[in-house]
Amino acid sequence: MTTDQHTTPAAEQAGEQGFYVSARYQDRAKLLLGPYATHQEALDNVDRARRYVVEHDVRGWLYAFGTVRGEMKPGRALPTGHLNDRLGLTE
Repeated sequence: MTTDQHTTPAAEQAGEQGFYVSARYQDRAKLLLGPYATHQEALDNVDRARRYVVEHDVRGWLYAFGTVRGEMKPGRALPTGHLNDRLGLTE
């Protein structure tokens, strides 16, 4: 198989990716916890994030909690979740 010198294999084009616990309220969304290596790890922490937010934000019960996959462009690092430090999530 030959390759064009202007193409790059898909693995080299892909950026870093991870999974997050997220929250939505009206038109806003936040990455609360993560990045996690697997979707299951993010799912396992949804209730943990929900409990914290409901306890610390008067509107917390209005939020929709879930998970999301994030992917960055090559050479850029994934952001950390807004609650990572507060809930003891370290890299």
